Amino acid sequence: MDKIKKNPPSAPAMIHGLAILEAVNTSTAPVRFAALEQSTGAARSTLIRLLRILVEEGWLEKGRGGYISGSRLLSFCNPLGLSERLQRASQPFLETLMEASGNTAAVFAVEEGRNVLIGKSVHPAAVTMREIGSRQVPDGASPWGWIMRAELDPSDRIRNLPEAARTAAEQAWQDLEEKGWCMDDQVGLDLVCRMGVPLRLSSEAPLLGILSLGGNPLTMPAESRDALANLLLSTAQQIVDRI
Repeated sequence: MDKIKKNPPSAPAMIHGLAILEAVNTSTAPVRFAALEQSTGAARSTLIRLLRILVEEGWLEKGRGGYISGSRLLSFCNPLGLSERLQRASQPFLETLMEASGNTAAVFAVEEGRNVLIGKSVHPAAVTMREIGSRQVPDGASPWGWIMRAELDPSDRIRNLPEAARTAAEQAWQDLEEKGWCMDDQVGLDLVCRMGVPLRLSSEAPLLGILSLGGNPLTMPAESRDALANLLLSTAQQIVDRI
């Protein structure tokens, strides 16, 4: 903020700055420099200077695909509930995650004991995932089911869980504790592979949501799963940092 106090922007520069913020905040994908140059009408040198200040002050972030809303812009423009903030924070990362992993990327919010699909980017070679807005109870089998059940007391985790699924459940909960991610129960799902990581505002905070990848044995072979999980974990941290 000191930079702005020492060098207050002129009225035209301020108008261009507000136009930049509006363009980025209303976009569902990262906004490239060329698009901002065209939409704002600002001179190239002015745009470069304004973008540098907005990034340094936390209003914007510069990613691989362009500019996205920074934490200050999200807080200022979106005084929303946590689920809505999670949806906005995750949206710029889903397509990048899908392309980098070769699998469908999806994010779920946890609301009132159910997981709600709030965003996805579908890879044509992987799985489609269910429709956005659909809700499910944590019935196990899926990584989001295991992650939600892991929040319960140990005696409650296996309640209403079929005996045949308990071995997979124990493995998933062990993986969550040791690695921070887990996979599907593969029984009966030979053509489907899914992994998930929990989303929390801090290590002690309640479960906010789940970030997931969905594919098949070809897009998610055993030898690449650790690398995919690391990509998922790093993306999850980027999303949480923007909430």
